[in-house]
This record gives sequence, structure tokens and C-alpha cells, in this order.
Amino acid sequence: MTLESLNDLNDEQLQAVIARSQELLKQHDKERKQKALGDARAILSAAGLSLKKITKSQYKQNRRGSNAVKTGKGKASQRLSQS
Repeated sequence: MTLESLNDLNDEQLQAVIARSQELLKQHDKERKQKALGDARAILSAAGLSLKKITKSQYKQNRRGSNAVKTGKGKASQRLSQS
């Protein structure tokens, strides 16, 4: 199908083309994400790491950081209170 052939379609046919195009875009996005995850896993594996270890570590760091800010019990606030 060419761009010129779209001119000959009625509204219903154009809606069908749009719907199919959106399906294809979602599929392509999913394929790109799967490829990126596969590439990331291969790189991490070569370094002796796994995606699961990285995400768990990042989650723990984020939790600690956000708790320290929320409760005011982080190292920085402890140093300030000792001064």
C-alpha cells in the first residue's frame, strides 16, 4: 500500500488501516524492548551480573534513600544533629 492509495479509501477502510497501524506499532515496540532486554542480559552476563541482581540492588538503594529523606534519619541529617 502506498500513500497515494490511501486517497481512494473510504472512512471505514481508513479506520481499519489506522487500527492495524497501531497494532503494528505496539508489536514493533514490544519487539524492540525484548531485544533491548536480551542485549542487556547478555552484557550483564558477560560482566558476571544479572538483571535481577541489578534491579534488586537498585530497589534497595531507592528504598533506603527515600526512607532517609522521609524520616530525616539519613546520615546527612544525623551529622547535622550532632553538630
